[in-house]
Amino acid sequence: MLKNFRYRDWVTIDDKTYVISHQFDYINSRRNTAMKVIDKQGQREQTHSIRMYSISEMIAILENSNFVVQKLFGDFTISNVRFNNDYRRLQLVAQK
Repeated sequence: MLKNFRYRDWVTIDDKTYVISHQFDYINSRRNTAMKVIDKQGQREQTHSIRMYSISEMIAILENSNFVVQKLFGDFTISNVRFNNDYRRLQLVAQK
């Protein structure tokens, strides 16, 4: 999860530039984000916080809800690549 963590990023879409800063709170497992939007109207900042779950936490939550985890994948391709730490995202397949 944290191997590919990006602390700073920016992107321009149409006439808006987004400057994004992330911090990871290791104690509470939260990704805190500040995003500055820059456009013709000026600048404004938005913040949000997302709880990050480890794979073992996600599996435990699903199993406690009577789901059976069947597969973990590292991307969206049809080739069904097995998950490892080189991927930025996890695709998890579970069945109830």
